[in-house]
Amino acid sequence: MTLTPTTIILLLYGAFVLALTVAEYRTDIRAQRLFKPACSLGFIIIALHSGALESAYGQVIVAALCLCAAGDVALLSRKSQILFLLGMGAFALGHLAYAFAYFGPYKSLLGTQIGLGFAVLLVTVFKIFIWKDIPRGMLFPVSLYIFIIGAMLVCAMSHAFATQTWGVGIAAISFAISDFFVGKDRFAERENWHALAITPLYFGAQALFALSVAQAL
Repeated sequence: MTLTPTTIILLLYGAFVLALTVAEYRTDIRAQRLFKPACSLGFIIIALHSGALESAYGQVIVAALCLCAAGDVALLSRKSQILFLLGMGAFALGHLAYAFAYFGPYKSLLGTQIGLGFAVLLVTVFKIFIWKDIPRGMLFPVSLYIFIIGAMLVCAMSHAFATQTWGVGIAAISFAISDFFVGKDRFAERENWHALAITPLYFGAQALFALSVAQAL
């Protein structure tokens, strides 16, 4: 059996994501500092290998991935409030870039409605499980961030249903769910098992976004 370059890249990426998941579950900070930037670089490489720079859509996706990678690096620290805000800002811009990528001529009423449903669900679970633990000074930025995630969900789901690019829809939902667990981990309660939800969902989502650029060629 001959492995294609794409398969090799994805296998290596999966191995690094698995290693990062274990490192985060074990709270191994040194390993996280090694594997997290490697995983972030990995999803950018997947996009570039898939031909991202050959289409306007792919270029926007690369921009979104780079913003998310910057957020990953900023959130390596759990002690700096400034880095946390910078990371959240980078991720917010990443979500906006994804929303822009999917805010186009291909729209589906059903997809839009489903995206709105997921957005409302996201707001609801944030309100129930996290809101009371968010510091007063963080309420506005967190609220804005949730609104931006909702916009990304609506745009991505509408596009996914219109074009039947289901990987985009799965990526959008996975990204939103991972963000919920990040919020829970940062504001409500620090639990090692959160890594089992955050890391595979987040890096899986970025890989799906990255691979979607091939369909635009």
